[in-house]
Amino acid sequence: MNIEQINYIENRMRELDVLEYHIRPMKLELPNGQSILNIKAYNEFVFLVKKAAVADVIIHSDNNILQSPFGENLEQLPIEFQGYISIESSSQDIHSLEFIRIIPQ
Repeated sequence: MNIEQINYIENRMRELDVLEYHIRPMKLELPNGQSILNIKAYNEFVFLVKKAAVADVIIHSDNNILQSPFGENLEQLPIEFQGYISIESSSQDIHSLEFIRIIPQ
C-alpha cells in the first residue's frame, strides 16, 4: 500500500462521515483448486490495495463488481467493497490479494 492509497481511503471515510475506525490489513490467497472465497464485511469497508499474480479473478460484493481479464493490471487501486464479498477464479494459479479492512467504531 502506498501513500496515495492511504490518502484515498482517509478521504473516502471523511466523505462517508466515518471519522473513527480501525484499519486491518488483510492478505488472502486463493489456493490451487479453490475457486471461491467469501468474506462477510457488513458494516465495514474493504479496499483492494494490491493484487499479485492474479488473472481471471472476479470479486463481487453488495456494492461493486470487479472482473479482471487475464493479465490485466489494475491502475485504479484501491477499489472499495462492502457487505458479502465473493472472490472467484477459474484459473489454477495461486492468487494473492491484499486488502485493507476498515471497521468503523
